[in-house]
Amino acid sequence: MIKFSHSKLDVARQCMLKYKYKYVDKLKLKQEDMSASDFGSLVHEIAENYKGGGKEELLVLYHTLVPEKYKLTDVYKAKVPLALKNVHAYWTSVLAADCDKVQHEIDATIDINAEISLNGKIDLFIEKRGRYIIGDYKTSKSKEYANHTNQLATYMLILNKKYNIPYEKMDCEVIYLALDPITKKGKEVLNEGYDNISKFYKLDESDVEFLVREIEMINARINKSLDKNDWLSTPTKFNCTYCDFSSVCEKKWLG
Repeated sequence: MIKFSHSKLDVARQCMLKYKYKYVDKLKLKQEDMSASDFGSLVHEIAENYKGGGKEELLVLYHTLVPEKYKLTDVYKAKVPLALKNVHAYWTSVLAADCDKVQHEIDATIDINAEISLNGKIDLFIEKRGRYIIGDYKTSKSKEYANHTNQLATYMLILNKKYNIPYEKMDCEVIYLALDPITKKGKEVLNEGYDNISKFYKLDESDVEFLVREIEMINARINKSLDKNDWLSTPTKFNCTYCDFSSVCEKKWLG
């Protein structure tokens, strides 16, 4: 049985050759700068543990985790104040409101069929007045242009199959905690405050059904590639620029 996660599926969507390098060959390449990853993990951990104590609690959480656990460059240290403000803004606007139950970091696995299982780690799950809110924290990716439908549909499927929660009672929200400033009317504006960091997705059972069919197709494609030892590459400027394996790939985009 093959176990998929959203990130594993995303690699297969981007480039099957990258999938081979990462999950079949299991190449381990040295990553010189882990600041982006460390920053994302740091902000997630602060958001998960924050109880509404304001600036003092946020700074205690930050200084407890840095520099002991996470290593940040000056570029990412400069992003911390905005992230902390937005953690508090989200807590005040949503988590401090009339929630029946709040859970962080739900890790669950379901079987799609005899060959495929699906794992998901859900940042935030809220029960409120008969509705269920799936929350996902982000520290990057444009709020305007990023599409997280596949990831959220993954979580909906897991919650439905694991806990029998009806799709029609689920709402999905992405919370962008540390987006770079944007320019409005010629002036630089920080992405801060709940109205500016939250983005809702209205998904339903059809989105989940599409995801399941896509997962089955990806699985079939992987099996075919394994049988023939022939992995399709998708060399594009974006894919190859941000690929950990570009230094060893003979089919990368050369411009």
